[in-house]
Amino acid sequence: MASEEISVATQEGGEQSGVRRKAAGWAVKFLIGMPYDNKGPASNAQGQIASDWEVEMTNELMAEQKEFGDILPLAQRETYRDLGEKTFQMLDHGYHIGAQNILKIDVDMCPMIEKLKELASETDKNNARYTGNYIFNGDEYKSMYREGQPPVPYMSGVAY
Repeated sequence: MASEEISVATQEGGEQSGVRRKAAGWAVKFLIGMPYDNKGPASNAQGQIASDWEVEMTNELMAEQKEFGDILPLAQRETYRDLGEKTFQMLDHGYHIGAQNILKIDVDMCPMIEKLKELASETDKNNARYTGNYIFNGDEYKSMYREGQPPVPYMSGVAY
């Protein structure tokens, strides 16, 4: 159901099993770029031959997609320099399917699905919510204090 979709962008596949198990009730999609082994110069020329590793990874991703049906392959390399395009495609996909929640997260992060569901239920559909991996109370360091003002909690991390 589109209103319960969540798109998750990860790198290089294989790390999805924990999210698949914990996301009951939400449809999860993993947006993954073309495997790129980062060996040799990248070329924008047509006809660049895929390495053996790139072919092997592509076949593994295709098999995983066939088994789970939740991988959306993207038409650019899975590299940091293509992250902006990957992020745009993730947001564009979410918009076009009517997703109310989209999570952008890398393979080195593990989302707390129950907490995400709680946050999603508390977030107005016309607002975005920035999340991360650590909640500061706003009073941990002297530099956080504002004279005459209460502490302001904030999230630190690399998810949005």
